[in-house]
Amino acid sequence: MKWRRILCFWMAAVLACSGLPPMEAYGQEISGTSGSIAEAANDFYLEIDRETDTYVVTGIHEWAKDCTEIRIPAAINGKEVTAVGKKGNSSELFAECPNLTKVTLPEGLEKIGDMAFTRCRQLTEIVLPSSLKSIGKNAFTDCEKLEQAVLPEGLASMGEGAFSSCESLKEVILPGSLARIEKSAFIACSSLEKVTLAEGLKEIGGSAFDQCTSLTSLELPEGLETIEGSVFEESINLTTVNFPDTLKTIGNAAFSQTNLSEVSLPQGLEVPESNPFIYCRNLSKITMRAANGEGTYCVVENDVLYNKDKTTIITYPGGKQGEYVMPDTVTLIAPSGFLGSDGLTKLTIPASYSTGIWKGCPFESCNSIQEFVVAEDNPEIMSKDGFILDKTGKRIIAAPNGREMMVIPDGVEVAEAYSIYNRAGKYLKVPASVKTIRDDLSYYRDKDFWMIVIKDSAGERYAQEKNIPYIYEGDPLPDKNPPEPEQPDPTPTPTPPDPENPTDPTPTPTPTPTPTPMPTPPKDEEPDSTKNCSHNYKETLLRQADCRVGGAVHCVCGKCGHQYIKDTPALGHDFEEQAERKASFKKDGIIRDICKVCGKEGEKSSIRGVEKVKLSDTEFEWSGNVNKPSVLVRDRKGNELADGQDYTVDFSECKAAVGVYNVKINFQGDYTGTVSRSYKVYPKGTTITKVTKKSKGFALAWKKQAKETTGYEIQYSTSKNFTRKTTKTVLVKKTKTTSKTVSKLTGNKKYYIRIRTYKTVKINNKSRKMYSDWSKTKQVKTKK
Repeated sequence: MKWRRILCFWMAAVLACSGLPPMEAYGQEISGTSGSIAEAANDFYLEIDRETDTYVVTGIHEWAKDCTEIRIPAAINGKEVTAVGKKGNSSELFAECPNLTKVTLPEGLEKIGDMAFTRCRQLTEIVLPSSLKSIGKNAFTDCEKLEQAVLPEGLASMGEGAFSSCESLKEVILPGSLARIEKSAFIACSSLEKVTLAEGLKEIGGSAFDQCTSLTSLELPEGLETIEGSVFEESINLTTVNFPDTLKTIGNAAFSQTNLSEVSLPQGLEVPESNPFIYCRNLSKITMRAANGEGTYCVVENDVLYNKDKTTIITYPGGKQGEYVMPDTVTLIAPSGFLGSDGLTKLTIPASYSTGIWKGCPFESCNSIQEFVVAEDNPEIMSKDGFILDKTGKRIIAAPNGREMMVIPDGVEVAEAYSIYNRAGKYLKVPASVKTIRDDLSYYRDKDFWMIVIKDSAGERYAQEKNIPYIYEGDPLPDKNPPEPEQPDPTPTPTPPDPENPTDPTPTPTPTPTPTPMPTPPKDEEPDSTKNCSHNYKETLLRQADCRVGGAVHCVCGKCGHQYIKDTPALGHDFEEQAERKASFKKDGIIRDICKVCGKEGEKSSIRGVEKVKLSDTEFEWSGNVNKPSVLVRDRKGNELADGQDYTVDFSECKAAVGVYNVKINFQGDYTGTVSRSYKVYPKGTTITKVTKKSKGFALAWKKQAKETTGYEIQYSTSKNFTRKTTKTVLVKKTKTTSKTVSKLTGNKKYYIRIRTYKTVKINNKSRKMYSDWSKTKQVKTKK
C-alpha cells in the first residue's frame, strides 16, 4: 500500500538523522511480553477500504501475538476503523494469539470478516459495539472458552458457522434486527443452555443448532416462518419447543433425535417434504391448532401428520405405541416417515398404497413391529407370514423387525439386507427358495445373531462369505445363556417299602426335558398314596426363564415318585450399553441400552463428546531429545478419558530439533476421530560473559551456542523494562560470532543489555524465527 511505503521512507530518514547505528531489516523478530494489551496502530496490519476511505484490520504483527487482550482502536490518523477481517478471507487472523482472552471492538466498527477470530481457543470475552452490522462466516469458530454472545440490536447478518464449535458457550441473545440465522451458526455448541430469539427473526438455516446437547427448551418467536433441515438435529436433550402461528415451513430432520414427547403445530404449516421428527423415539403426541386437527395444508389424526387430503403420511410419531391402520386414502409415505417408530407393533396397509417413491425399506427402523398386513387388492405389494413382498411374492419389501425368529417365507428369491434389518432379532431362517441376499447383512446386525440355512444353499454360501454364524435347519438352536447341567444328588434318600402300596423298586428316571411343560397339579389333587410322604424333590430345569418367557422346572420326589411342573416368573431385561453412534471431538455420541437376550431397546443416553485435549507442556528448550508431553483428555462433564482405552497418542511427527510439532490423539472405543495438538521447541539460550563500556557505546561478549541455532539477537535499552520506544535491536547472523561492539550512543548514559539465540525454521512453508529465552540483563554506563 502507498501509505506504507511513505511511512517506511519517513522512518528511514528519521533514523539517518538521529545518530543511531543502522539496523538490519527483517520481519517478525521482536517478541512482546506475555500479558500485554495490543491496542496501538502499529500492532496491527491495516488496509484502506477504498469505498469508504476507512481502515480494515487484516492481522496482528508478530511482536503483539503474545497479548492477552486486543483493543482495536476506533480511528487511526483521523480515519475510522470499520472492519476486522474481510469477506472471503481464508486465513485465521488471530489464531496464533495463544494467550488472547478478551477482545474489545470500538464503536463505529461495522463488520467482522470471515474467520476473523477462528481458533482463538483462550478467548472468554468479546465486547461488540452497537454499530456492528455483520459477522462473517466462521468468525468465532472453535473459540472453545467463549461463554456468552450478546449480539447488538442493529446486527443485520451473521455468516454460516459464525459461532460453531464454541463448546463453552452457554447463552446466546440474538436481536430482532437479525432476520435470518445462517446455516451451522451454532452447531456443536455443546454447552449451550439458553437461546433468546427476538421477534423479527424470519428464518433459521440448516443445522443452526445441530448437536447443541445441553439445550432443553426453546421459545420460537412470533414472525418466524422457516425452520430449515437438521436445525436441531442431535440436540438430544431438547424436550420442549413452541411452534409459533406464523411458522410455515419445517425442513427434513429439523428435530431429528431430539427428546420431544409432544408437539403442537400451527394451522398454517405447509406440507413438509419429509419427516421433520425422525428418530424422535419419545414423541407420542402430535396435535394441530385447528378445528378437528385440520390445518390449511396439513391434518393431524390420531397423532399422525398427513397432508391435507390424507394421501401422504408425513410423520408417524416414534413413541406412539401399538397397532396402526393406514387410512384407505393413503397412497404415499413421505421420506423417513416411519424412521425411529419403535412403538409400532402392527401395520395394516390399504389397497391404495403405492411403493412408487420407496428407496430402500421405509420401515427398517421400526424395531418392535410384529406383523404387516396388506390389503389383498393392493396392485403392487402383498403380505405373507407378516412380511411385505412384491406382488410376485419373490422379493421382500419389509420384514417384521420385532420378531426374535424371522422366517423368510417360502417362495422368496431376493432379499435386500436392509429389508430384513432386525436389530433385536436373534435368528434369520432362510428357505431354499432364496437365491440372492444383496448387500452386507452383517452391517445391520448386532452380536449373537445366527442364520438358519439349508445345506449347500445360497443362504449357506452367503453366511460363509459374510462370516455370519449359522446352523442347518433342524439343528438345535444355539443358546447364548445355556442352563448349567443338573448335578446328581450324591445322597439319595431311599423310599421304605409300603406293603399296602407297593412301588416299583427301580429308581424313577429323570424325565427328558420337553418344550411343552406339563401343567402343575394343585396340591389338593395330589394322589392319596403320596400325601403322607415327606417329599424330597429333585429338580430338573426344563426351560430357562428370561425376559421373554417364564421358566419351568420338573420336580420329582425321590421317595414316592410324585412329580409336577413348577413355573418360575419371567425375568427383567438384561440391558447392556451399546454405542449407537460414537462420540468425537465437540460432538456427543449416543448410547442405547440393548437387552442381551431379546434385543429390546431401552433408554437412550449420550456419550459426552470430547471437550478438552491438552498437552502437559507446549513449550520446550531444545535438549537433543524428542519431547513427549503427557496428554490430558476430558469429556464435557469433566471426566478424564483413559489413554490406551479411549485414545492413543502418536508422536511420529515429532523430531529432536527446534520447530513446531504436532501430536496426534487418535480416539478409539466409544470415541472416534483424531485431534492434533502442537508444541514448540525453542533453541537453547546463551549467557553474557562480559560487557565493556566505551565512549558512547559498549562491547558485548557471550557464550557460543552453535547447535540448533542460526544466530543471536541483542537488545539494549535505556529502560530496564525494555519498553518499545526505548529499545533497539541488533541481529548477529553467524553463530561463530561471540562479540559485538555498539557505538554512536549517548555518552555517560546507563543502558540495559540482554541477548537470546534464534533459529530460522519452516512453519507452514513460511520462514519463521524461533527464539530462546532472554539472558539475564546486564547494565553498563557509557563513557563520554
